[in-house]
Amino acid sequence: MSNPIKKDDIVLILRPNFDDEDWNGTVDLNLMCMPSDKLSEDSYRELMGLMQGIVTCFHLLNRDEEFGNIVSDEMDAMIKSGELAFNDLNAENEFSNVIDLTQWTQTKGNA
Repeated sequence: MSNPIKKDDIVLILRPNFDDEDWNGTVDLNLMCMPSDKLSEDSYRELMGLMQGIVTCFHLLNRDEEFGNIVSDEMDAMIKSGELAFNDLNAENEFSNVIDLTQWTQTKGNA
């Protein structure tokens, strides 16, 4: 992995769910907090609040069509401006280990 998880990292993980060998359209959303010597308790709480906001937005994407359309329009604008990158395949035709951000596709159910 080109960018291994390090101390002080807070990682949001989307884990796809499968029925037999096929993705069933749902994901589990997980949060992993690495040990930190640098973050104060207040800073840690602020970052956890940020992550809770991201998780809340994920749920809204699946439940609120208007919110989903707003996010989709904003993502399209960011992609067009180059502000948002999606590195889907590398030169060896293998999935890259690090993807800056992809565009949103609605999943089934809740994460």
